[in-house]
Amino acid sequence: MTQSRNALPSDSHRWMAELQHEIGRLHARFAQAAAQGQATSEGTDPTGAVTVILAPNGFARDVRIASDWHRRLRAEQVAQALVAADSDAAQRRAHATAEAFGSIQDEPTEKPVSPAPAPARPSQPRPLVDLADLASAAFDDIGRITAPPAPITGAGAGGAVRVSMAHGRITGCAIDLPWLSRQDDMTLAHALREALSSGIAAQSETDRPAVEYSRRITELLADVKATLRTIDRMHD
Repeated sequence: MTQSRNALPSDSHRWMAELQHEIGRLHARFAQAAAQGQATSEGTDPTGAVTVILAPNGFARDVRIASDWHRRLRAEQVAQALVAADSDAAQRRAHATAEAFGSIQDEPTEKPVSPAPAPARPSQPRPLVDLADLASAAFDDIGRITAPPAPITGAGAGGAVRVSMAHGRITGCAIDLPWLSRQDDMTLAHALREALSSGIAAQSETDRPAVEYSRRITELLADVKATLRTIDRMHD
């Protein structure tokens, strides 16, 4: 009976070690695929008049306008061309990342893979009552974190250009047409960059609660794992 009781923890520990190794291997592969996908960073509208360049985090960070944009687009089409270029850039990066991950999946499994970094653990596990209180507080915040985000808008050229964003993507654009008719490619690109910059700043501020929530959940999970390990050792 004693051997039977001790066999289960041993099997459980071995399984957990194997699971953690596999998770680490997959984490490394995803990170490598994402890094390769980031090499694809540009997208254009169908006419090639507007080009959007993505930052490593996937947000639009720059805009280029073709010098002959007046010939390729009517004034009322420019705003939609910006949205189309951003969407094209995001789709190209997603496709490149998927292809990179597919090629990594085909590599021999004997190739060494660095394990995923383990989250920081407290030196002493928290009491169960504390973990319950932290978990309850975290669940209370879920509604606030998962609520539909408020519209994010950035402005440029004194409000002549307005860009709407959601989750880092450009979802809409409004441009004052009389103002637009007086612009060349350089001044238009500058105004769009200004609108993007203010929109991204507003997006970062809006995302702050979600980032903090993710940090809290990571710390809570580390505490739970440390406590479970302590309980497991007590029963060995």
